[in-house]
Amino acid sequence: GRANILIICNVIMHNIFNWSDELLLGVITLLVLGAFAFIGILYARRQKNIAKDSDNKLGKLVEQGNNENLYSKEKIELINMIDKLQNKLIETYEQKQSGNRKDQQVKINILEKQIDELKKELGENKELKQELEKYLFKNKEALLAVQDGDYNKADILLDEAEKERNKQSGEYYYQKGIIKELKMEFREALYYFELAANIKLPNSSYLSKAGTLSRTFGYLDNAIIYFEKALELDTKNFNGSSNEVAVLYSNLGSIYMDKGDLDKAMGFFEKSLKINLMLFGENKPNTAIDYHHIGRIWQDKGKLDLAIEYMEKALKIDLKLFGEENWYVAIHYNDLGLVLKQMGEYDKSIEYIQKSLNIGIALFGNDNIHIAAYYNNIGGTWFAKRNFNKAIENYEKA
Repeated sequence: GRANILIICNVIMHNIFNWSDELLLGVITLLVLGAFAFIGILYARRQKNIAKDSDNKLGKLVEQGNNENLYSKEKIELINMIDKLQNKLIETYEQKQSGNRKDQQVKINILEKQIDELKKELGENKELKQELEKYLFKNKEALLAVQDGDYNKADILLDEAEKERNKQSGEYYYQKGIIKELKMEFREALYYFELAANIKLPNSSYLSKAGTLSRTFGYLDNAIIYFEKALELDTKNFNGSSNEVAVLYSNLGSIYMDKGDLDKAMGFFEKSLKINLMLFGENKPNTAIDYHHIGRIWQDKGKLDLAIEYMEKALKIDLKLFGEENWYVAIHYNDLGLVLKQMGEYDKSIEYIQKSLNIGIALFGNDNIHIAAYYNNIGGTWFAKRNFNKAIENYEKA
């Protein structure tokens, strides 16, 4: 085998090319080192692709918080994972009725545990709970059940109250939707919000919730229809310059970003920003979110100087409002770092993403998906600098 090949190579190099043993040894050493270098480059490229995924995910996480209606990209992923597992759980229950009950019960236990873990990670929507409590002031029993976190009981009591009224109103559908969402039964929540949204007398809140969950499940065209109807109502009710109108503009901007229509998205975010600046000035998280979105669009359009300008405005506002140790601030540092990487300013890029990493570790500890993404982003920047050892070091931490 290989020993014979080496002997033949040795004979050829000595007799045909008249190479000395030292020269032959040197050539073989170079070939071996070259092979290791090539493997290292392939590994680093593979990690760079992984890092790109992290860049894309983290770069959009700021679509949360003060856009009252929309879930962040991160939460949308969790909701869709819960939804898929819930569907799988229903299938497994059905299979249990006709198949091996013991095996199916094991699967059911695993699925229920996975769903519970994801629900804990998603966390309770306290704002939604408070909104439901306002609606239930006449139904004291249901209100107490919601306050105690017993959403199943509240669900039953709401049905009983509506049965007595012998009428299913938009308000009932809306309250049912909120309860289903609090129970993290998101498909059913969407069903009830859409029933509420399609009553004869339209209501902006009903339309907005239907739009939110439509977007969550990827029904972007439906979401646009609901938000545009809500915008038409709120523009008339608030003369086109209220916080509610700004939120709807921002929501539509986010959906058009999802669709890849950057010009339309920019138009909506600029309208939202104009209202927020008029109402709140530079001292409101909503204004920072609009600046950040516009910066992201300029980044996607390749106008990196403008991207930096708007992202720095967002960072400045959130630093003033929340201080250094804040999740929004970490996102701004990360996104600025990624733009600087695109501009070839690698040292500054690493400095900014390192700040994100430090904040993330302070907030969440080391065992967190965001921390892994930050390490990946730092590794990607070291790779761009051709420092493969540093790149691999950070990729391995991720």
